[in-house]
Order: sequence, then C-alpha cells, then structure tokens
Amino acid sequence: MRDRDLWQRIQNQPVKLGKLGQDAELFLVAHFNCSTQAATELTLEYRRFIFLVAVAGQVIAPSRAVDDVWHLHLQKAAEWQAFCENAVGRELRHLPGRPSPDRDPAYRATLDLYQERFGHQAPRRFWPRPGIGRLRTVLGLAILVVAVALWRMLGANGTSALVGALVGIALYILLNYLIGSFVLRRKGGDEHVVAYIGCGALASDGLGSYWDGDGGDGGGCGGGGD
Repeated sequence: MRDRDLWQRIQNQPVKLGKLGQDAELFLVAHFNCSTQAATELTLEYRRFIFLVAVAGQVIAPSRAVDDVWHLHLQKAAEWQAFCENAVGRELRHLPGRPSPDRDPAYRATLDLYQERFGHQAPRRFWPRPGIGRLRTVLGLAILVVAVALWRMLGANGTSALVGALVGIALYILLNYLIGSFVLRRKGGDEHVVAYIGCGALASDGLGSYWDGDGGDGGGCGGGGD
C-alpha cells in the first residue's frame, strides 16, 4: 500500500462526534441504528474515504452512509480542523453541488481508486454499486408480479391472498438482504442524518476555512486533492 504513513496517521487520529466529542463508534451506537460491529466498520470506511480524498488528485465522492458520518464530523468545526491538521496535514474542503452517487461519475472513480489503493473492492454494504437503486425497484416490481400471479393461481380467496402477500414479503426481505446497503437512521425515527442534496470536497494545499458548504443540509458528496 502506498502512502502508508498517511494512512497510519488517519487511523491513529480519533474521530470525535457530537457535542460531547464522543468517539465515532460510541456515538453511532448511542444515537443511531448501529450495532457495535456496524459502527466500527462504518467508521473504518469513513477513514478510508478521508485517505482517498487526500491522495486522489481528482474529485471523488462518498457513499450515502459514509457521507452521513462526514456530515456529523463537520458539525464540530474545531474537531474537524484538528482532525485534518493532525491526520492529513491540510484542509479537506466540503463543497456542495454534486449529483447523487447513482449519477455521479466521481463515485465510480472513488470505487476504482478504493480497489487500487486498498487492494480489494469497497464493501457493498457501505458502498453500494451505481444503479443498485434502479435494480431494487425493478426486482421489487418483479416480486409484486410473482405475488399477484400466485394469488390468481391459487384462487381469489383470503388464504391465497395471504400466501401471495407472505411470499412477496419474504422475497422482498431476501432481496434487501442480498443487495441492500446500510442506511444510517436515528434511533426512534427513520430520518437520515441530513437531507440529501449534492455536495463535494477538495483537498487543498493549506489549512484555512474548513467549512465551506451548505450548513449541514448536504447529501451526495465528492472529494478531490490538489
């Protein structure tokens, strides 16, 4: 792996979230739908994204889940500044205006760079492949067609309707298990961390204004290095 020293610094630098400055893993478990394992894995993917932004030399973009952690980190400007200075040695600027990952060529570039730098594909749970949303919609419609067909084959009665509904639900659960990606949701609700609009980032040569974004309402993000 190239840039091992940079990666080691990023790994060693704490990621603090929330008003109390909790370690990211503890904060995610306490406030979101995260198991300890999921929080640990997601924080690792966030660190990997920060590394990629620092070395990319081009615009790249995070997944939705990684972007949510990024927004949480950005909410404390002083903590974010310290992280950038100590781990990367320069500013990583957050810039609005990018499309969602499904439509963003920078997201594909991120997946390619991830494999190049880390020697394996980005885990699909936290880095869904472009087009997976459309695939889920198509397969969901196919499941509905199968359920309706079963209902007609078994006859239009209460039992057959129940069987068709159960089959459809089971297939949909299986579908989401096989191709679904992790979504960070607050405990007690289904809202995302932030509303999802396009945004991005840039690794600059100096340490200056660390928050140059959208006040926390951003979504599809990208990052690049000078």
